[in-house]
Amino acid sequence: MQAVNNSQRVTLRAPGLAGDKQGRRFGSVKAPSAKANRRSALSITARATTKTDELFTVRQLKEKYIQAIRPSFADLPENPWVNGLYRHQTYRRYSVVAVEDDKLVLKGNDKPKCGVCDNLSDELINNPAFQEIVEEFRAITEIDDDSPIEVHQFRAYCEGEMKDLHPTVHRDGFDHVGVLGVTQQNLDGAELILVEDRNDLSKPLMRTAIKDPTFAVFNDHAVWHGATQMTQVNPGEKAWVDCFVFWANKHKKA
Repeated sequence: MQAVNNSQRVTLRAPGLAGDKQGRRFGSVKAPSAKANRRSALSITARATTKTDELFTVRQLKEKYIQAIRPSFADLPENPWVNGLYRHQTYRRYSVVAVEDDKLVLKGNDKPKCGVCDNLSDELINNPAFQEIVEEFRAITEIDDDSPIEVHQFRAYCEGEMKDLHPTVHRDGFDHVGVLGVTQQNLDGAELILVEDRNDLSKPLMRTAIKDPTFAVFNDHAVWHGATQMTQVNPGEKAWVDCFVFWANKHKKA
């Protein structure tokens, strides 16, 4: 957790991510502020794809960070809260984390948003790559230093054609949501979509596959989100998606 490089202002162009075939300018983006000596959010990204100050940010993380966290999905426990609700097997963990005394700490998982789950593993919490990704999320959102972050880690298997990962376009009830694709194996679909009008999905602000190394962070008050149908490509091979979802509010709730 190093000092922030706060010396530049950058303007980015989005190459069609928001349904614009020509690509479009999303305006100027200030580098993160230096509060709490938070380091630059650009330092672990291979490419900062696009950002709007009020709606969403999409970044491509460097592959070494994805490779370092990918093995943590191999030992996720099966979670019965989802099995039977959707037509796929799901394995998951969930925890609330926070940064205290410059360290990432586990705060537990009381009343989790996604049902009863085991905590994130100690190995993941102590993984430097995961710690850097949490810092990336904090720097993008500029949440308060003492604001906790809820983290949902899951693997969803697919056989044949499957309904949406989440059946409705919705909001999660936080200030900020982050979706990090880690692996998409033998699949078509499984795309994150963002819309301003939940009743009109024909003109998404953004539509991108939930796969490495895409990290999408968005304003949960300004947009609605959902995930599209996923389809197994080769029927004789296992198909799945690995993903992290991060939730946080700007200020810590009393």
